[in-house]
Amino acid sequence: MKRIGVTQRVSDGFHGQPHDCLDQAWADLAEALGHDLAPLPNLGAPEAEICGWLDRQGLDALILSGGNDIAGLGDAAGSQTSPRRDAFERAAIGWARRRGVPLLGVCRGMQFLNVVLGGSLVRVEGHAGTRHVLTRAPGRLADCLASLPERFEANSFHNFAVAPDGLAPALAPAAFDEAGLIEAVFVPGEPVAGVMWHPERERPFGAADLALLSSLIDQGTVSPRS
Repeated sequence: MKRIGVTQRVSDGFHGQPHDCLDQAWADLAEALGHDLAPLPNLGAPEAEICGWLDRQGLDALILSGGNDIAGLGDAAGSQTSPRRDAFERAAIGWARRRGVPLLGVCRGMQFLNVVLGGSLVRVEGHAGTRHVLTRAPGRLADCLASLPERFEANSFHNFAVAPDGLAPALAPAAFDEAGLIEAVFVPGEPVAGVMWHPERERPFGAADLALLSSLIDQGTVSPRS
């Protein structure tokens, strides 16, 4: 059994006070995978302190969850932004890559991974609250993405997307939607991947999603912790 850290969205919907929130479905998904879930608060601290705090959590993998749009991209149909969350997740991405901790970005998490690694996003319409057919990218993918079928249906809950000309140099595409927008990515040679759909929102959980998560979580070679 491993300990999976999951970042949380920020909401000001409770008496105007910022709260960290996590869909309960993540707990169900972790249980289905046979691992422990560790919700991570959006710690407001310098990067070095965030990394030190993460070292003490004993995490075996890290998931950047969905929710919130990235600060600086403009209004996104009412989805609030959180510079504090952005700062925490930026530090967490660097920490995970240095430590060899498996990292999966989900929806906003994939978007933010792309931005942090030097890519850009485009605003899209009609991608929130729908389903669409995706196509697996040709060529060899990361081992954790080998479970993706050639064509498959996925849920969609986003206002921004990654176009081919906005993909970060360190990332490779793994799946595309009908318009050619990138729906899954990975870092060649590292246990780092991202998907634009939400595995936790499927009922029952998809076999390909469970295989993807299990494979990614198992492939990390975590460095000794301080």
